[in-house]
Amino acid sequence: DWVHPCKPPVVLGHEFAGVVAEMGKNVTGFATGEAVAFRRGWSPYPGTESNGGFEEYMRAPANCMWKTPKGITQAEASQFETLVTPARAVRDLGKIKPGDRVVVTGVGMIGLGAVAIAAIEGAEVWAMGTQRDLVERLPIATHVGAARTLVFGDEALAAITEWKPRVWIEASGAAAAVEAASNTVAKGGTIVSP
Repeated sequence: DWVHPCKPPVVLGHEFAGVVAEMGKNVTGFATGEAVAFRRGWSPYPGTESNGGFEEYMRAPANCMWKTPKGITQAEASQFETLVTPARAVRDLGKIKPGDRVVVTGVGMIGLGAVAIAAIEGAEVWAMGTQRDLVERLPIATHVGAARTLVFGDEALAAITEWKPRVWIEASGAAAAVEAASNTVAKGGTIVSP
């Protein structure tokens, strides 16, 4: 079994935003006092192998940070990196294009990001979650672009089997969803597991 590496004692936080307090002498493109956000990890990985974003001050390579646009809060900016994974799933791996039929299983942050980005790309997206997702996550999926939302089960799978999606983005991690994707995606289709 894979376990996310963590080498205590460390201060947690690998999705974060902050303000540049000081810069190294060779850093360009940033200014002291400028708002920035985590773009991608470095070694040792912040929040697991070295101190992360909950630290009062931390060092970060400039090429691993983004400037935060004006009007974006620190809380919003801290999620920039989280959207890299679904964007890669939709654009690079799924190669989703206008008119594609796409199923996304799992409506956590990664799945909801995939729903939104696939819809922006012009796909018809069906999002599938669990019974407990009916209250909050599936309505959010509709809000960000899902054409239809379903609760995982026989009835949903029957509808999807008839619909024949070209791309299935499996973001739940559930074995049943992986099996459903492999049994249901259209012939020649693509299954992506971000």
